[in-house]
Amino acid sequence: MGFVTAVSISGLLGNVSTVAGIVAAVAVAVLATLVLNQGRELQSLREDLEFEEDRAYAAEGALAAHAAAVPQQAAAAQPSVPPVQSGAVKVSPAATVAVSVAQAAVDATEEISSGAPALGSATAAPSVAARAVTARVTTVPEPATPPAPTPPIVIAAPAAATPAARTDAASKVVGVPTTAAAGGATRAPRRPSSPEPSKSRRNLLPIVLATVLIVGIALLAVNQFGGNSSSTSGSTNPTSTVGASTGTSGTGAIVAVLNGTPVSGLAGQVASELSQGGFKRGPVTTARDQQTKSTIVAYMPGHAVDAEAVAKLLGVTTPVAPADDATQAIACPDAATCTAEVIVTVGADRTR
Repeated sequence: MGFVTAVSISGLLGNVSTVAGIVAAVAVAVLATLVLNQGRELQSLREDLEFEEDRAYAAEGALAAHAAAVPQQAAAAQPSVPPVQSGAVKVSPAATVAVSVAQAAVDATEEISSGAPALGSATAAPSVAARAVTARVTTVPEPATPPAPTPPIVIAAPAAATPAARTDAASKVVGVPTTAAAGGATRAPRRPSSPEPSKSRRNLLPIVLATVLIVGIALLAVNQFGGNSSSTSGSTNPTSTVGASTGTSGTGAIVAVLNGTPVSGLAGQVASELSQGGFKRGPVTTARDQQTKSTIVAYMPGHAVDAEAVAKLLGVTTPVAPADDATQAIACPDAATCTAEVIVTVGADRTR
């Protein structure tokens, strides 16, 4: 019974260690899944930060390039005014006709005055008046036409891109040339990274790995507990399976079995158990004392080792001892032909 109790305690400890190992494996799997998911989240946040930084630098470069192009567009849009030559004045057609008439009158007056001196004084006044009109017409300046006002140029602020159009905006921003900043340093925008996968797809891999790991641990636990339960159920009958559970192999010694109890057939059962354990079956009979409480293993001279093997197979905790004369007389009525090497007296402890 003591040996059976030790086997039961050993099996219980094995079950506890198995459960502890399974719990530790599950904890490690959960921790690994959390660490992997946290790493992926950090990587996603890092990529988002770099993308927004690239967009900011690209927008700054585009705004600076547009501001530099505004003065050039204003200069190109301003109309050019041709310079006015000194002494020349643009006049209307009516003024041109008046000047021609006045000039003809002056010429006619000069001809008449040269032919008739008496008339020179009379025509002198009209000639002077005509010259004055001609000079006035030719010297009156025309006011310069003021230049057309330049229309105001409105600089439209860049609209913030939506998350859905992130990829399109990034592809347009890459082509903008870089411009010098206030300090004179230039910085080209980095190429935006590829669009990040959706969160559902990103979180799918850790879930699949955790599921596979948990299923594997569950199968291992079922197999382990199944083996332990079968071995435990097999050890419930100590009279038939104690030898198999201990793994003891018989030495081939001849064992005589004496029934020290009033239970009929008990000695035959023990003899069969010893035969299955690797020992040879010797005489099976009834002991002189029918009230033996504990099973006793005795040996003939020179077979102490065989007796230890028999006691271990049967689970007997009482120390083995040499067979006395009374036991030898029952096991071997004829001492000359006695073949028994170990004598087992079955006690009441085998009936439980």
